[in-house]
Amino acid sequence: RDSPGFLPRGSFARASAGYRLNPATGLYENISTNLPRYVAGKHGYGLLLEKAETNQLLRSSEFDNASWSKTNITVTANVAAAVDPFGTGTADNLSFTNTTNALLQSSAYTPSASTSPVTVYIWMKSASGDKTIQLGISQLGSVIGSSNVVVTKEWQLFSHTQTSGFDTVNLAQ
Repeated sequence: RDSPGFLPRGSFARASAGYRLNPATGLYENISTNLPRYVAGKHGYGLLLEKAETNQLLRSSEFDNASWSKTNITVTANVAAAVDPFGTGTADNLSFTNTTNALLQSSAYTPSASTSPVTVYIWMKSASGDKTIQLGISQLGSVIGSSNVVVTKEWQLFSHTQTSGFDTVNLAQ
């Protein structure tokens, strides 16, 4: 019934833990299973509702792992001085050693028409100055879509969405 002061009742369930941005610290913090996420917005806090997503990449935050192919890139794992967006010292440092660099991972996952579009996400920040990076998706070794993003000295979440299948995720300078 609609009346002043009436609060709707309901229940909330989430099968896995998540993260939320803590506006006081600027860092992401863990949110336990079955707890809603409230995010800061223009008019105060609001409930964050998202569709279900599945990470199809192996070792998606461990770029030193063998599942990632590297061309002209040196990876230093878990750089304590580069506190990651979650407040820990597990960020990897990527040093580009040439003008043509690539970080690739082949995935056995091929989305069907019902799972499209496919979106890749990556947290990045530059150690010094702004850098333009190409984030893209490949099909059978050929880039089928990419976008250039400008990486600054602050952590940012970048994404690229593609509406057709892929076999590789590319990150290149």
